[in-house]
Amino acid sequence: MKCYAKSPFKILIFILVLQIVTISLSLSQVNILLAFQLIIVTFTFLCLFISFQVQIKDHSIDYQILFLKWTIYGNNIKPDQIRIIQFVRVGWTTKNATIKRRKGLPIRFIAFQPHRLYQELEQFAIAKQIPFIKSNDYQTLERKSLRENHSGLN
Repeated sequence: MKCYAKSPFKILIFILVLQIVTISLSLSQVNILLAFQLIIVTFTFLCLFISFQVQIKDHSIDYQILFLKWTIYGNNIKPDQIRIIQFVRVGWTTKNATIKRRKGLPIRFIAFQPHRLYQELEQFAIAKQIPFIKSNDYQTLERKSLRENHSGLN
């Protein structure tokens, strides 16, 4: 199953609007700061079209960063490359999983849809005997979602 996440659209739009207002106020001054502001606006605009994709397979985890439909970064993570998986809560109701690798930077899975990704990641860790840690806050979120699922069934 493929899971997807998008860039924080509302935050990026807010930053983009602020930057455009700042540029319009400083148009009378042509200097290096204006050029820098235009570069930042362009970069922020391009970030609106970035999305993330994860697929947990039997023997690996495929992680991709996409610009529109094109892959700009892809990584196939094997179980022996993973040192630990940490499950934590971010904000009030958002789950986050961080894969810490033996070599390379950690990879964070935050706000992915569907939410089954976190359950599948835990099952993958159990099946491949990868150590994982769940924070107390994360366990609280799990219990809450379990109660909501049970009350929805009745």
